Amino acid sequence: DLPSVQSGFDPRKTGFTQQSTKTSELKPLKGRKIKMKTKLALLLLAAGSLLYAQENNLVRNGKIDQKPSKTTNGLPEGCLAVNAPGWGHWNAKGSEGKVWQFNGKNAGFDDDFAILVKNMKQGCVLQSIKVEAGKEYTVKALCKKTGSAKVTLTVGWQNEKGGWAYHKFNQNTEFSKTLKDGWHEASATVKVPDGARWLALMANIQNQSGEDVCWFDNFVVSLSK
Repeated sequence: DLPSVQSGFDPRKTGFTQQSTKTSELKPLKGRKIKMKTKLALLLLAAGSLLYAQENNLVRNGKIDQKPSKTTNGLPEGCLAVNAPGWGHWNAKGSEGKVWQFNGKNAGFDDDFAILVKNMKQGCVLQSIKVEAGKEYTVKALCKKTGSAKVTLTVGWQNEKGGWAYHKFNQNTEFSKTLKDGWHEASATVKVPDGARWLALMANIQNQSGEDVCWFDNFVVSLSK
């Protein structure tokens, strides 16, 4: 069974123009072919890495496209349920953040599903994943937001019984890589400390206010090559 999200949990302790070219200036065709082959090889390598990550993803419902067994009545339009299958959330005292699985046209990075978060002063969306001590894992997630909320991808650790531990090995990563349509990616490699049995993957949100909104999608945890 997955460890409890609640027991002793507090993520604040995570240490959280086009130009003409003269014929004489053209480069030799052979050199251009080599450059084209290099670019193609890099593209294939990137595609292969992405495919590897997707096929070996340990996150349950990382693309947020698994529909809940039943929808919840009385939710905002487009919201299917509180949380998405496989996911939980936590609010610090005084925070009244709302977390939903959202379904709307182009809501996700490459589909119509995403996690939607509003009104979160201090909290996170999270999932615990069983891992092997001493192994290295790649963690990734995508975020799109409005407003000035601070958002990070955090990795924490739990022991065999689900207790929060090994805090000095926690890692925070900014969503710093710019992608299309306002989306940003956070990516990191982490090593599981001795004694840890669960990797807690957390999208931390601070200081949301008013109509600020955060969307999350495409969570990945995969064993590093």
